[in-house]
Amino acid sequence: MYMLATRFENLDRLIDEAGSVDELARRIKLAPQDLCRYSRRTRTIGDGMCALLEYVMSKPCGWMNCRHGPMCGHLIGATPAATQGATSVATKRATRRGTVVS
Repeated sequence: MYMLATRFENLDRLIDEAGSVDELARRIKLAPQDLCRYSRRTRTIGDGMCALLEYVMSKPCGWMNCRHGPMCGHLIGATPAATQGATSVATKRATRRGTVVS
C-alpha cells in the first residue's frame, strides 16, 4: 500500500511539472480522461506506467517508487551517500540506454 501512495504522490508531482493533466497525457500519448483515472486514484499505477512516466519526464529508473523531499530529487530520510548511490545507479542505467545525462 505504501508504494501505491508514493506513486500517486509522484504522479501529482509530474502533473505539476508538466503544467496540467492534459499536457502530461499528451507527452505520454494517453487520452487525458485515462490519465485522470490515475490522478483521481481510481486506477492503480502499474510498473509499465511508472516506467513510461519516468522515461517521458526524464526521471531516473525507480523514481516513481521513492518518496521525495521538499526539493525535487532528494530522498526523504536518505543520507547524502545513499542519494549519491541512487544517482550513480540511474546514471549507469541511462548510459547503457544511450541517454544523455547532464
